[in-house]
Amino acid sequence: MRVLCVALPLLMALGACEAAPTRPVDGAPVRTASSPPVMTAAPSASVAPLVSLPTLHTDAAGLSGKLDLPPGAVSTRWIVRARGGESWAPGPTDYELFAFVSIAPSAWPALEAKLGPPRPGGSVSLPRPVAALLFDATALAAMPSGPEDPRFVGPAYDVRALARMPFRGETGVRVGGGLVIVLWTM
Repeated sequence: MRVLCVALPLLMALGACEAAPTRPVDGAPVRTASSPPVMTAAPSASVAPLVSLPTLHTDAAGLSGKLDLPPGAVSTRWIVRARGGESWAPGPTDYELFAFVSIAPSAWPALEAKLGPPRPGGSVSLPRPVAALLFDATALAAMPSGPEDPRFVGPAYDVRALARMPFRGETGVRVGGGLVIVLWTM
């Protein structure tokens, strides 16, 4: 009984069970203050999970806590979001970091000295909601995409020298006057 008194409110808070309806639905009983909660199954796979929109950050100091800013960084736009779907399981969550760092034109040689020479034909895809926050509509319209996420194509740089633990990643792509960086935790 003691376990039920502790587990039931916890299950209700997590959404694993819900109260019965307060109005009759197709002859269902009316819920009263003394009516017990009704257990329901977890949401089916066809129900879209609640996902919050990512938050755009523009502070270089916040980004510098996650990666070493490239030499000549002028401005930053970045987002960190939980990787994959939301889970009911306890434990750590993995994250993705998406950043666009504007680089001063004169600083590209210093960046290449740190990251190595660019490789032609690099590309990186960003989830559409993330790309819409990092770039304006004009920049997005110039990126190749179809029904899938926008793909940013340009010279590729090995950004492992910029990543700080626990983040990791390999490719950054030069887009215009900046570098698109995608890192993640595992």
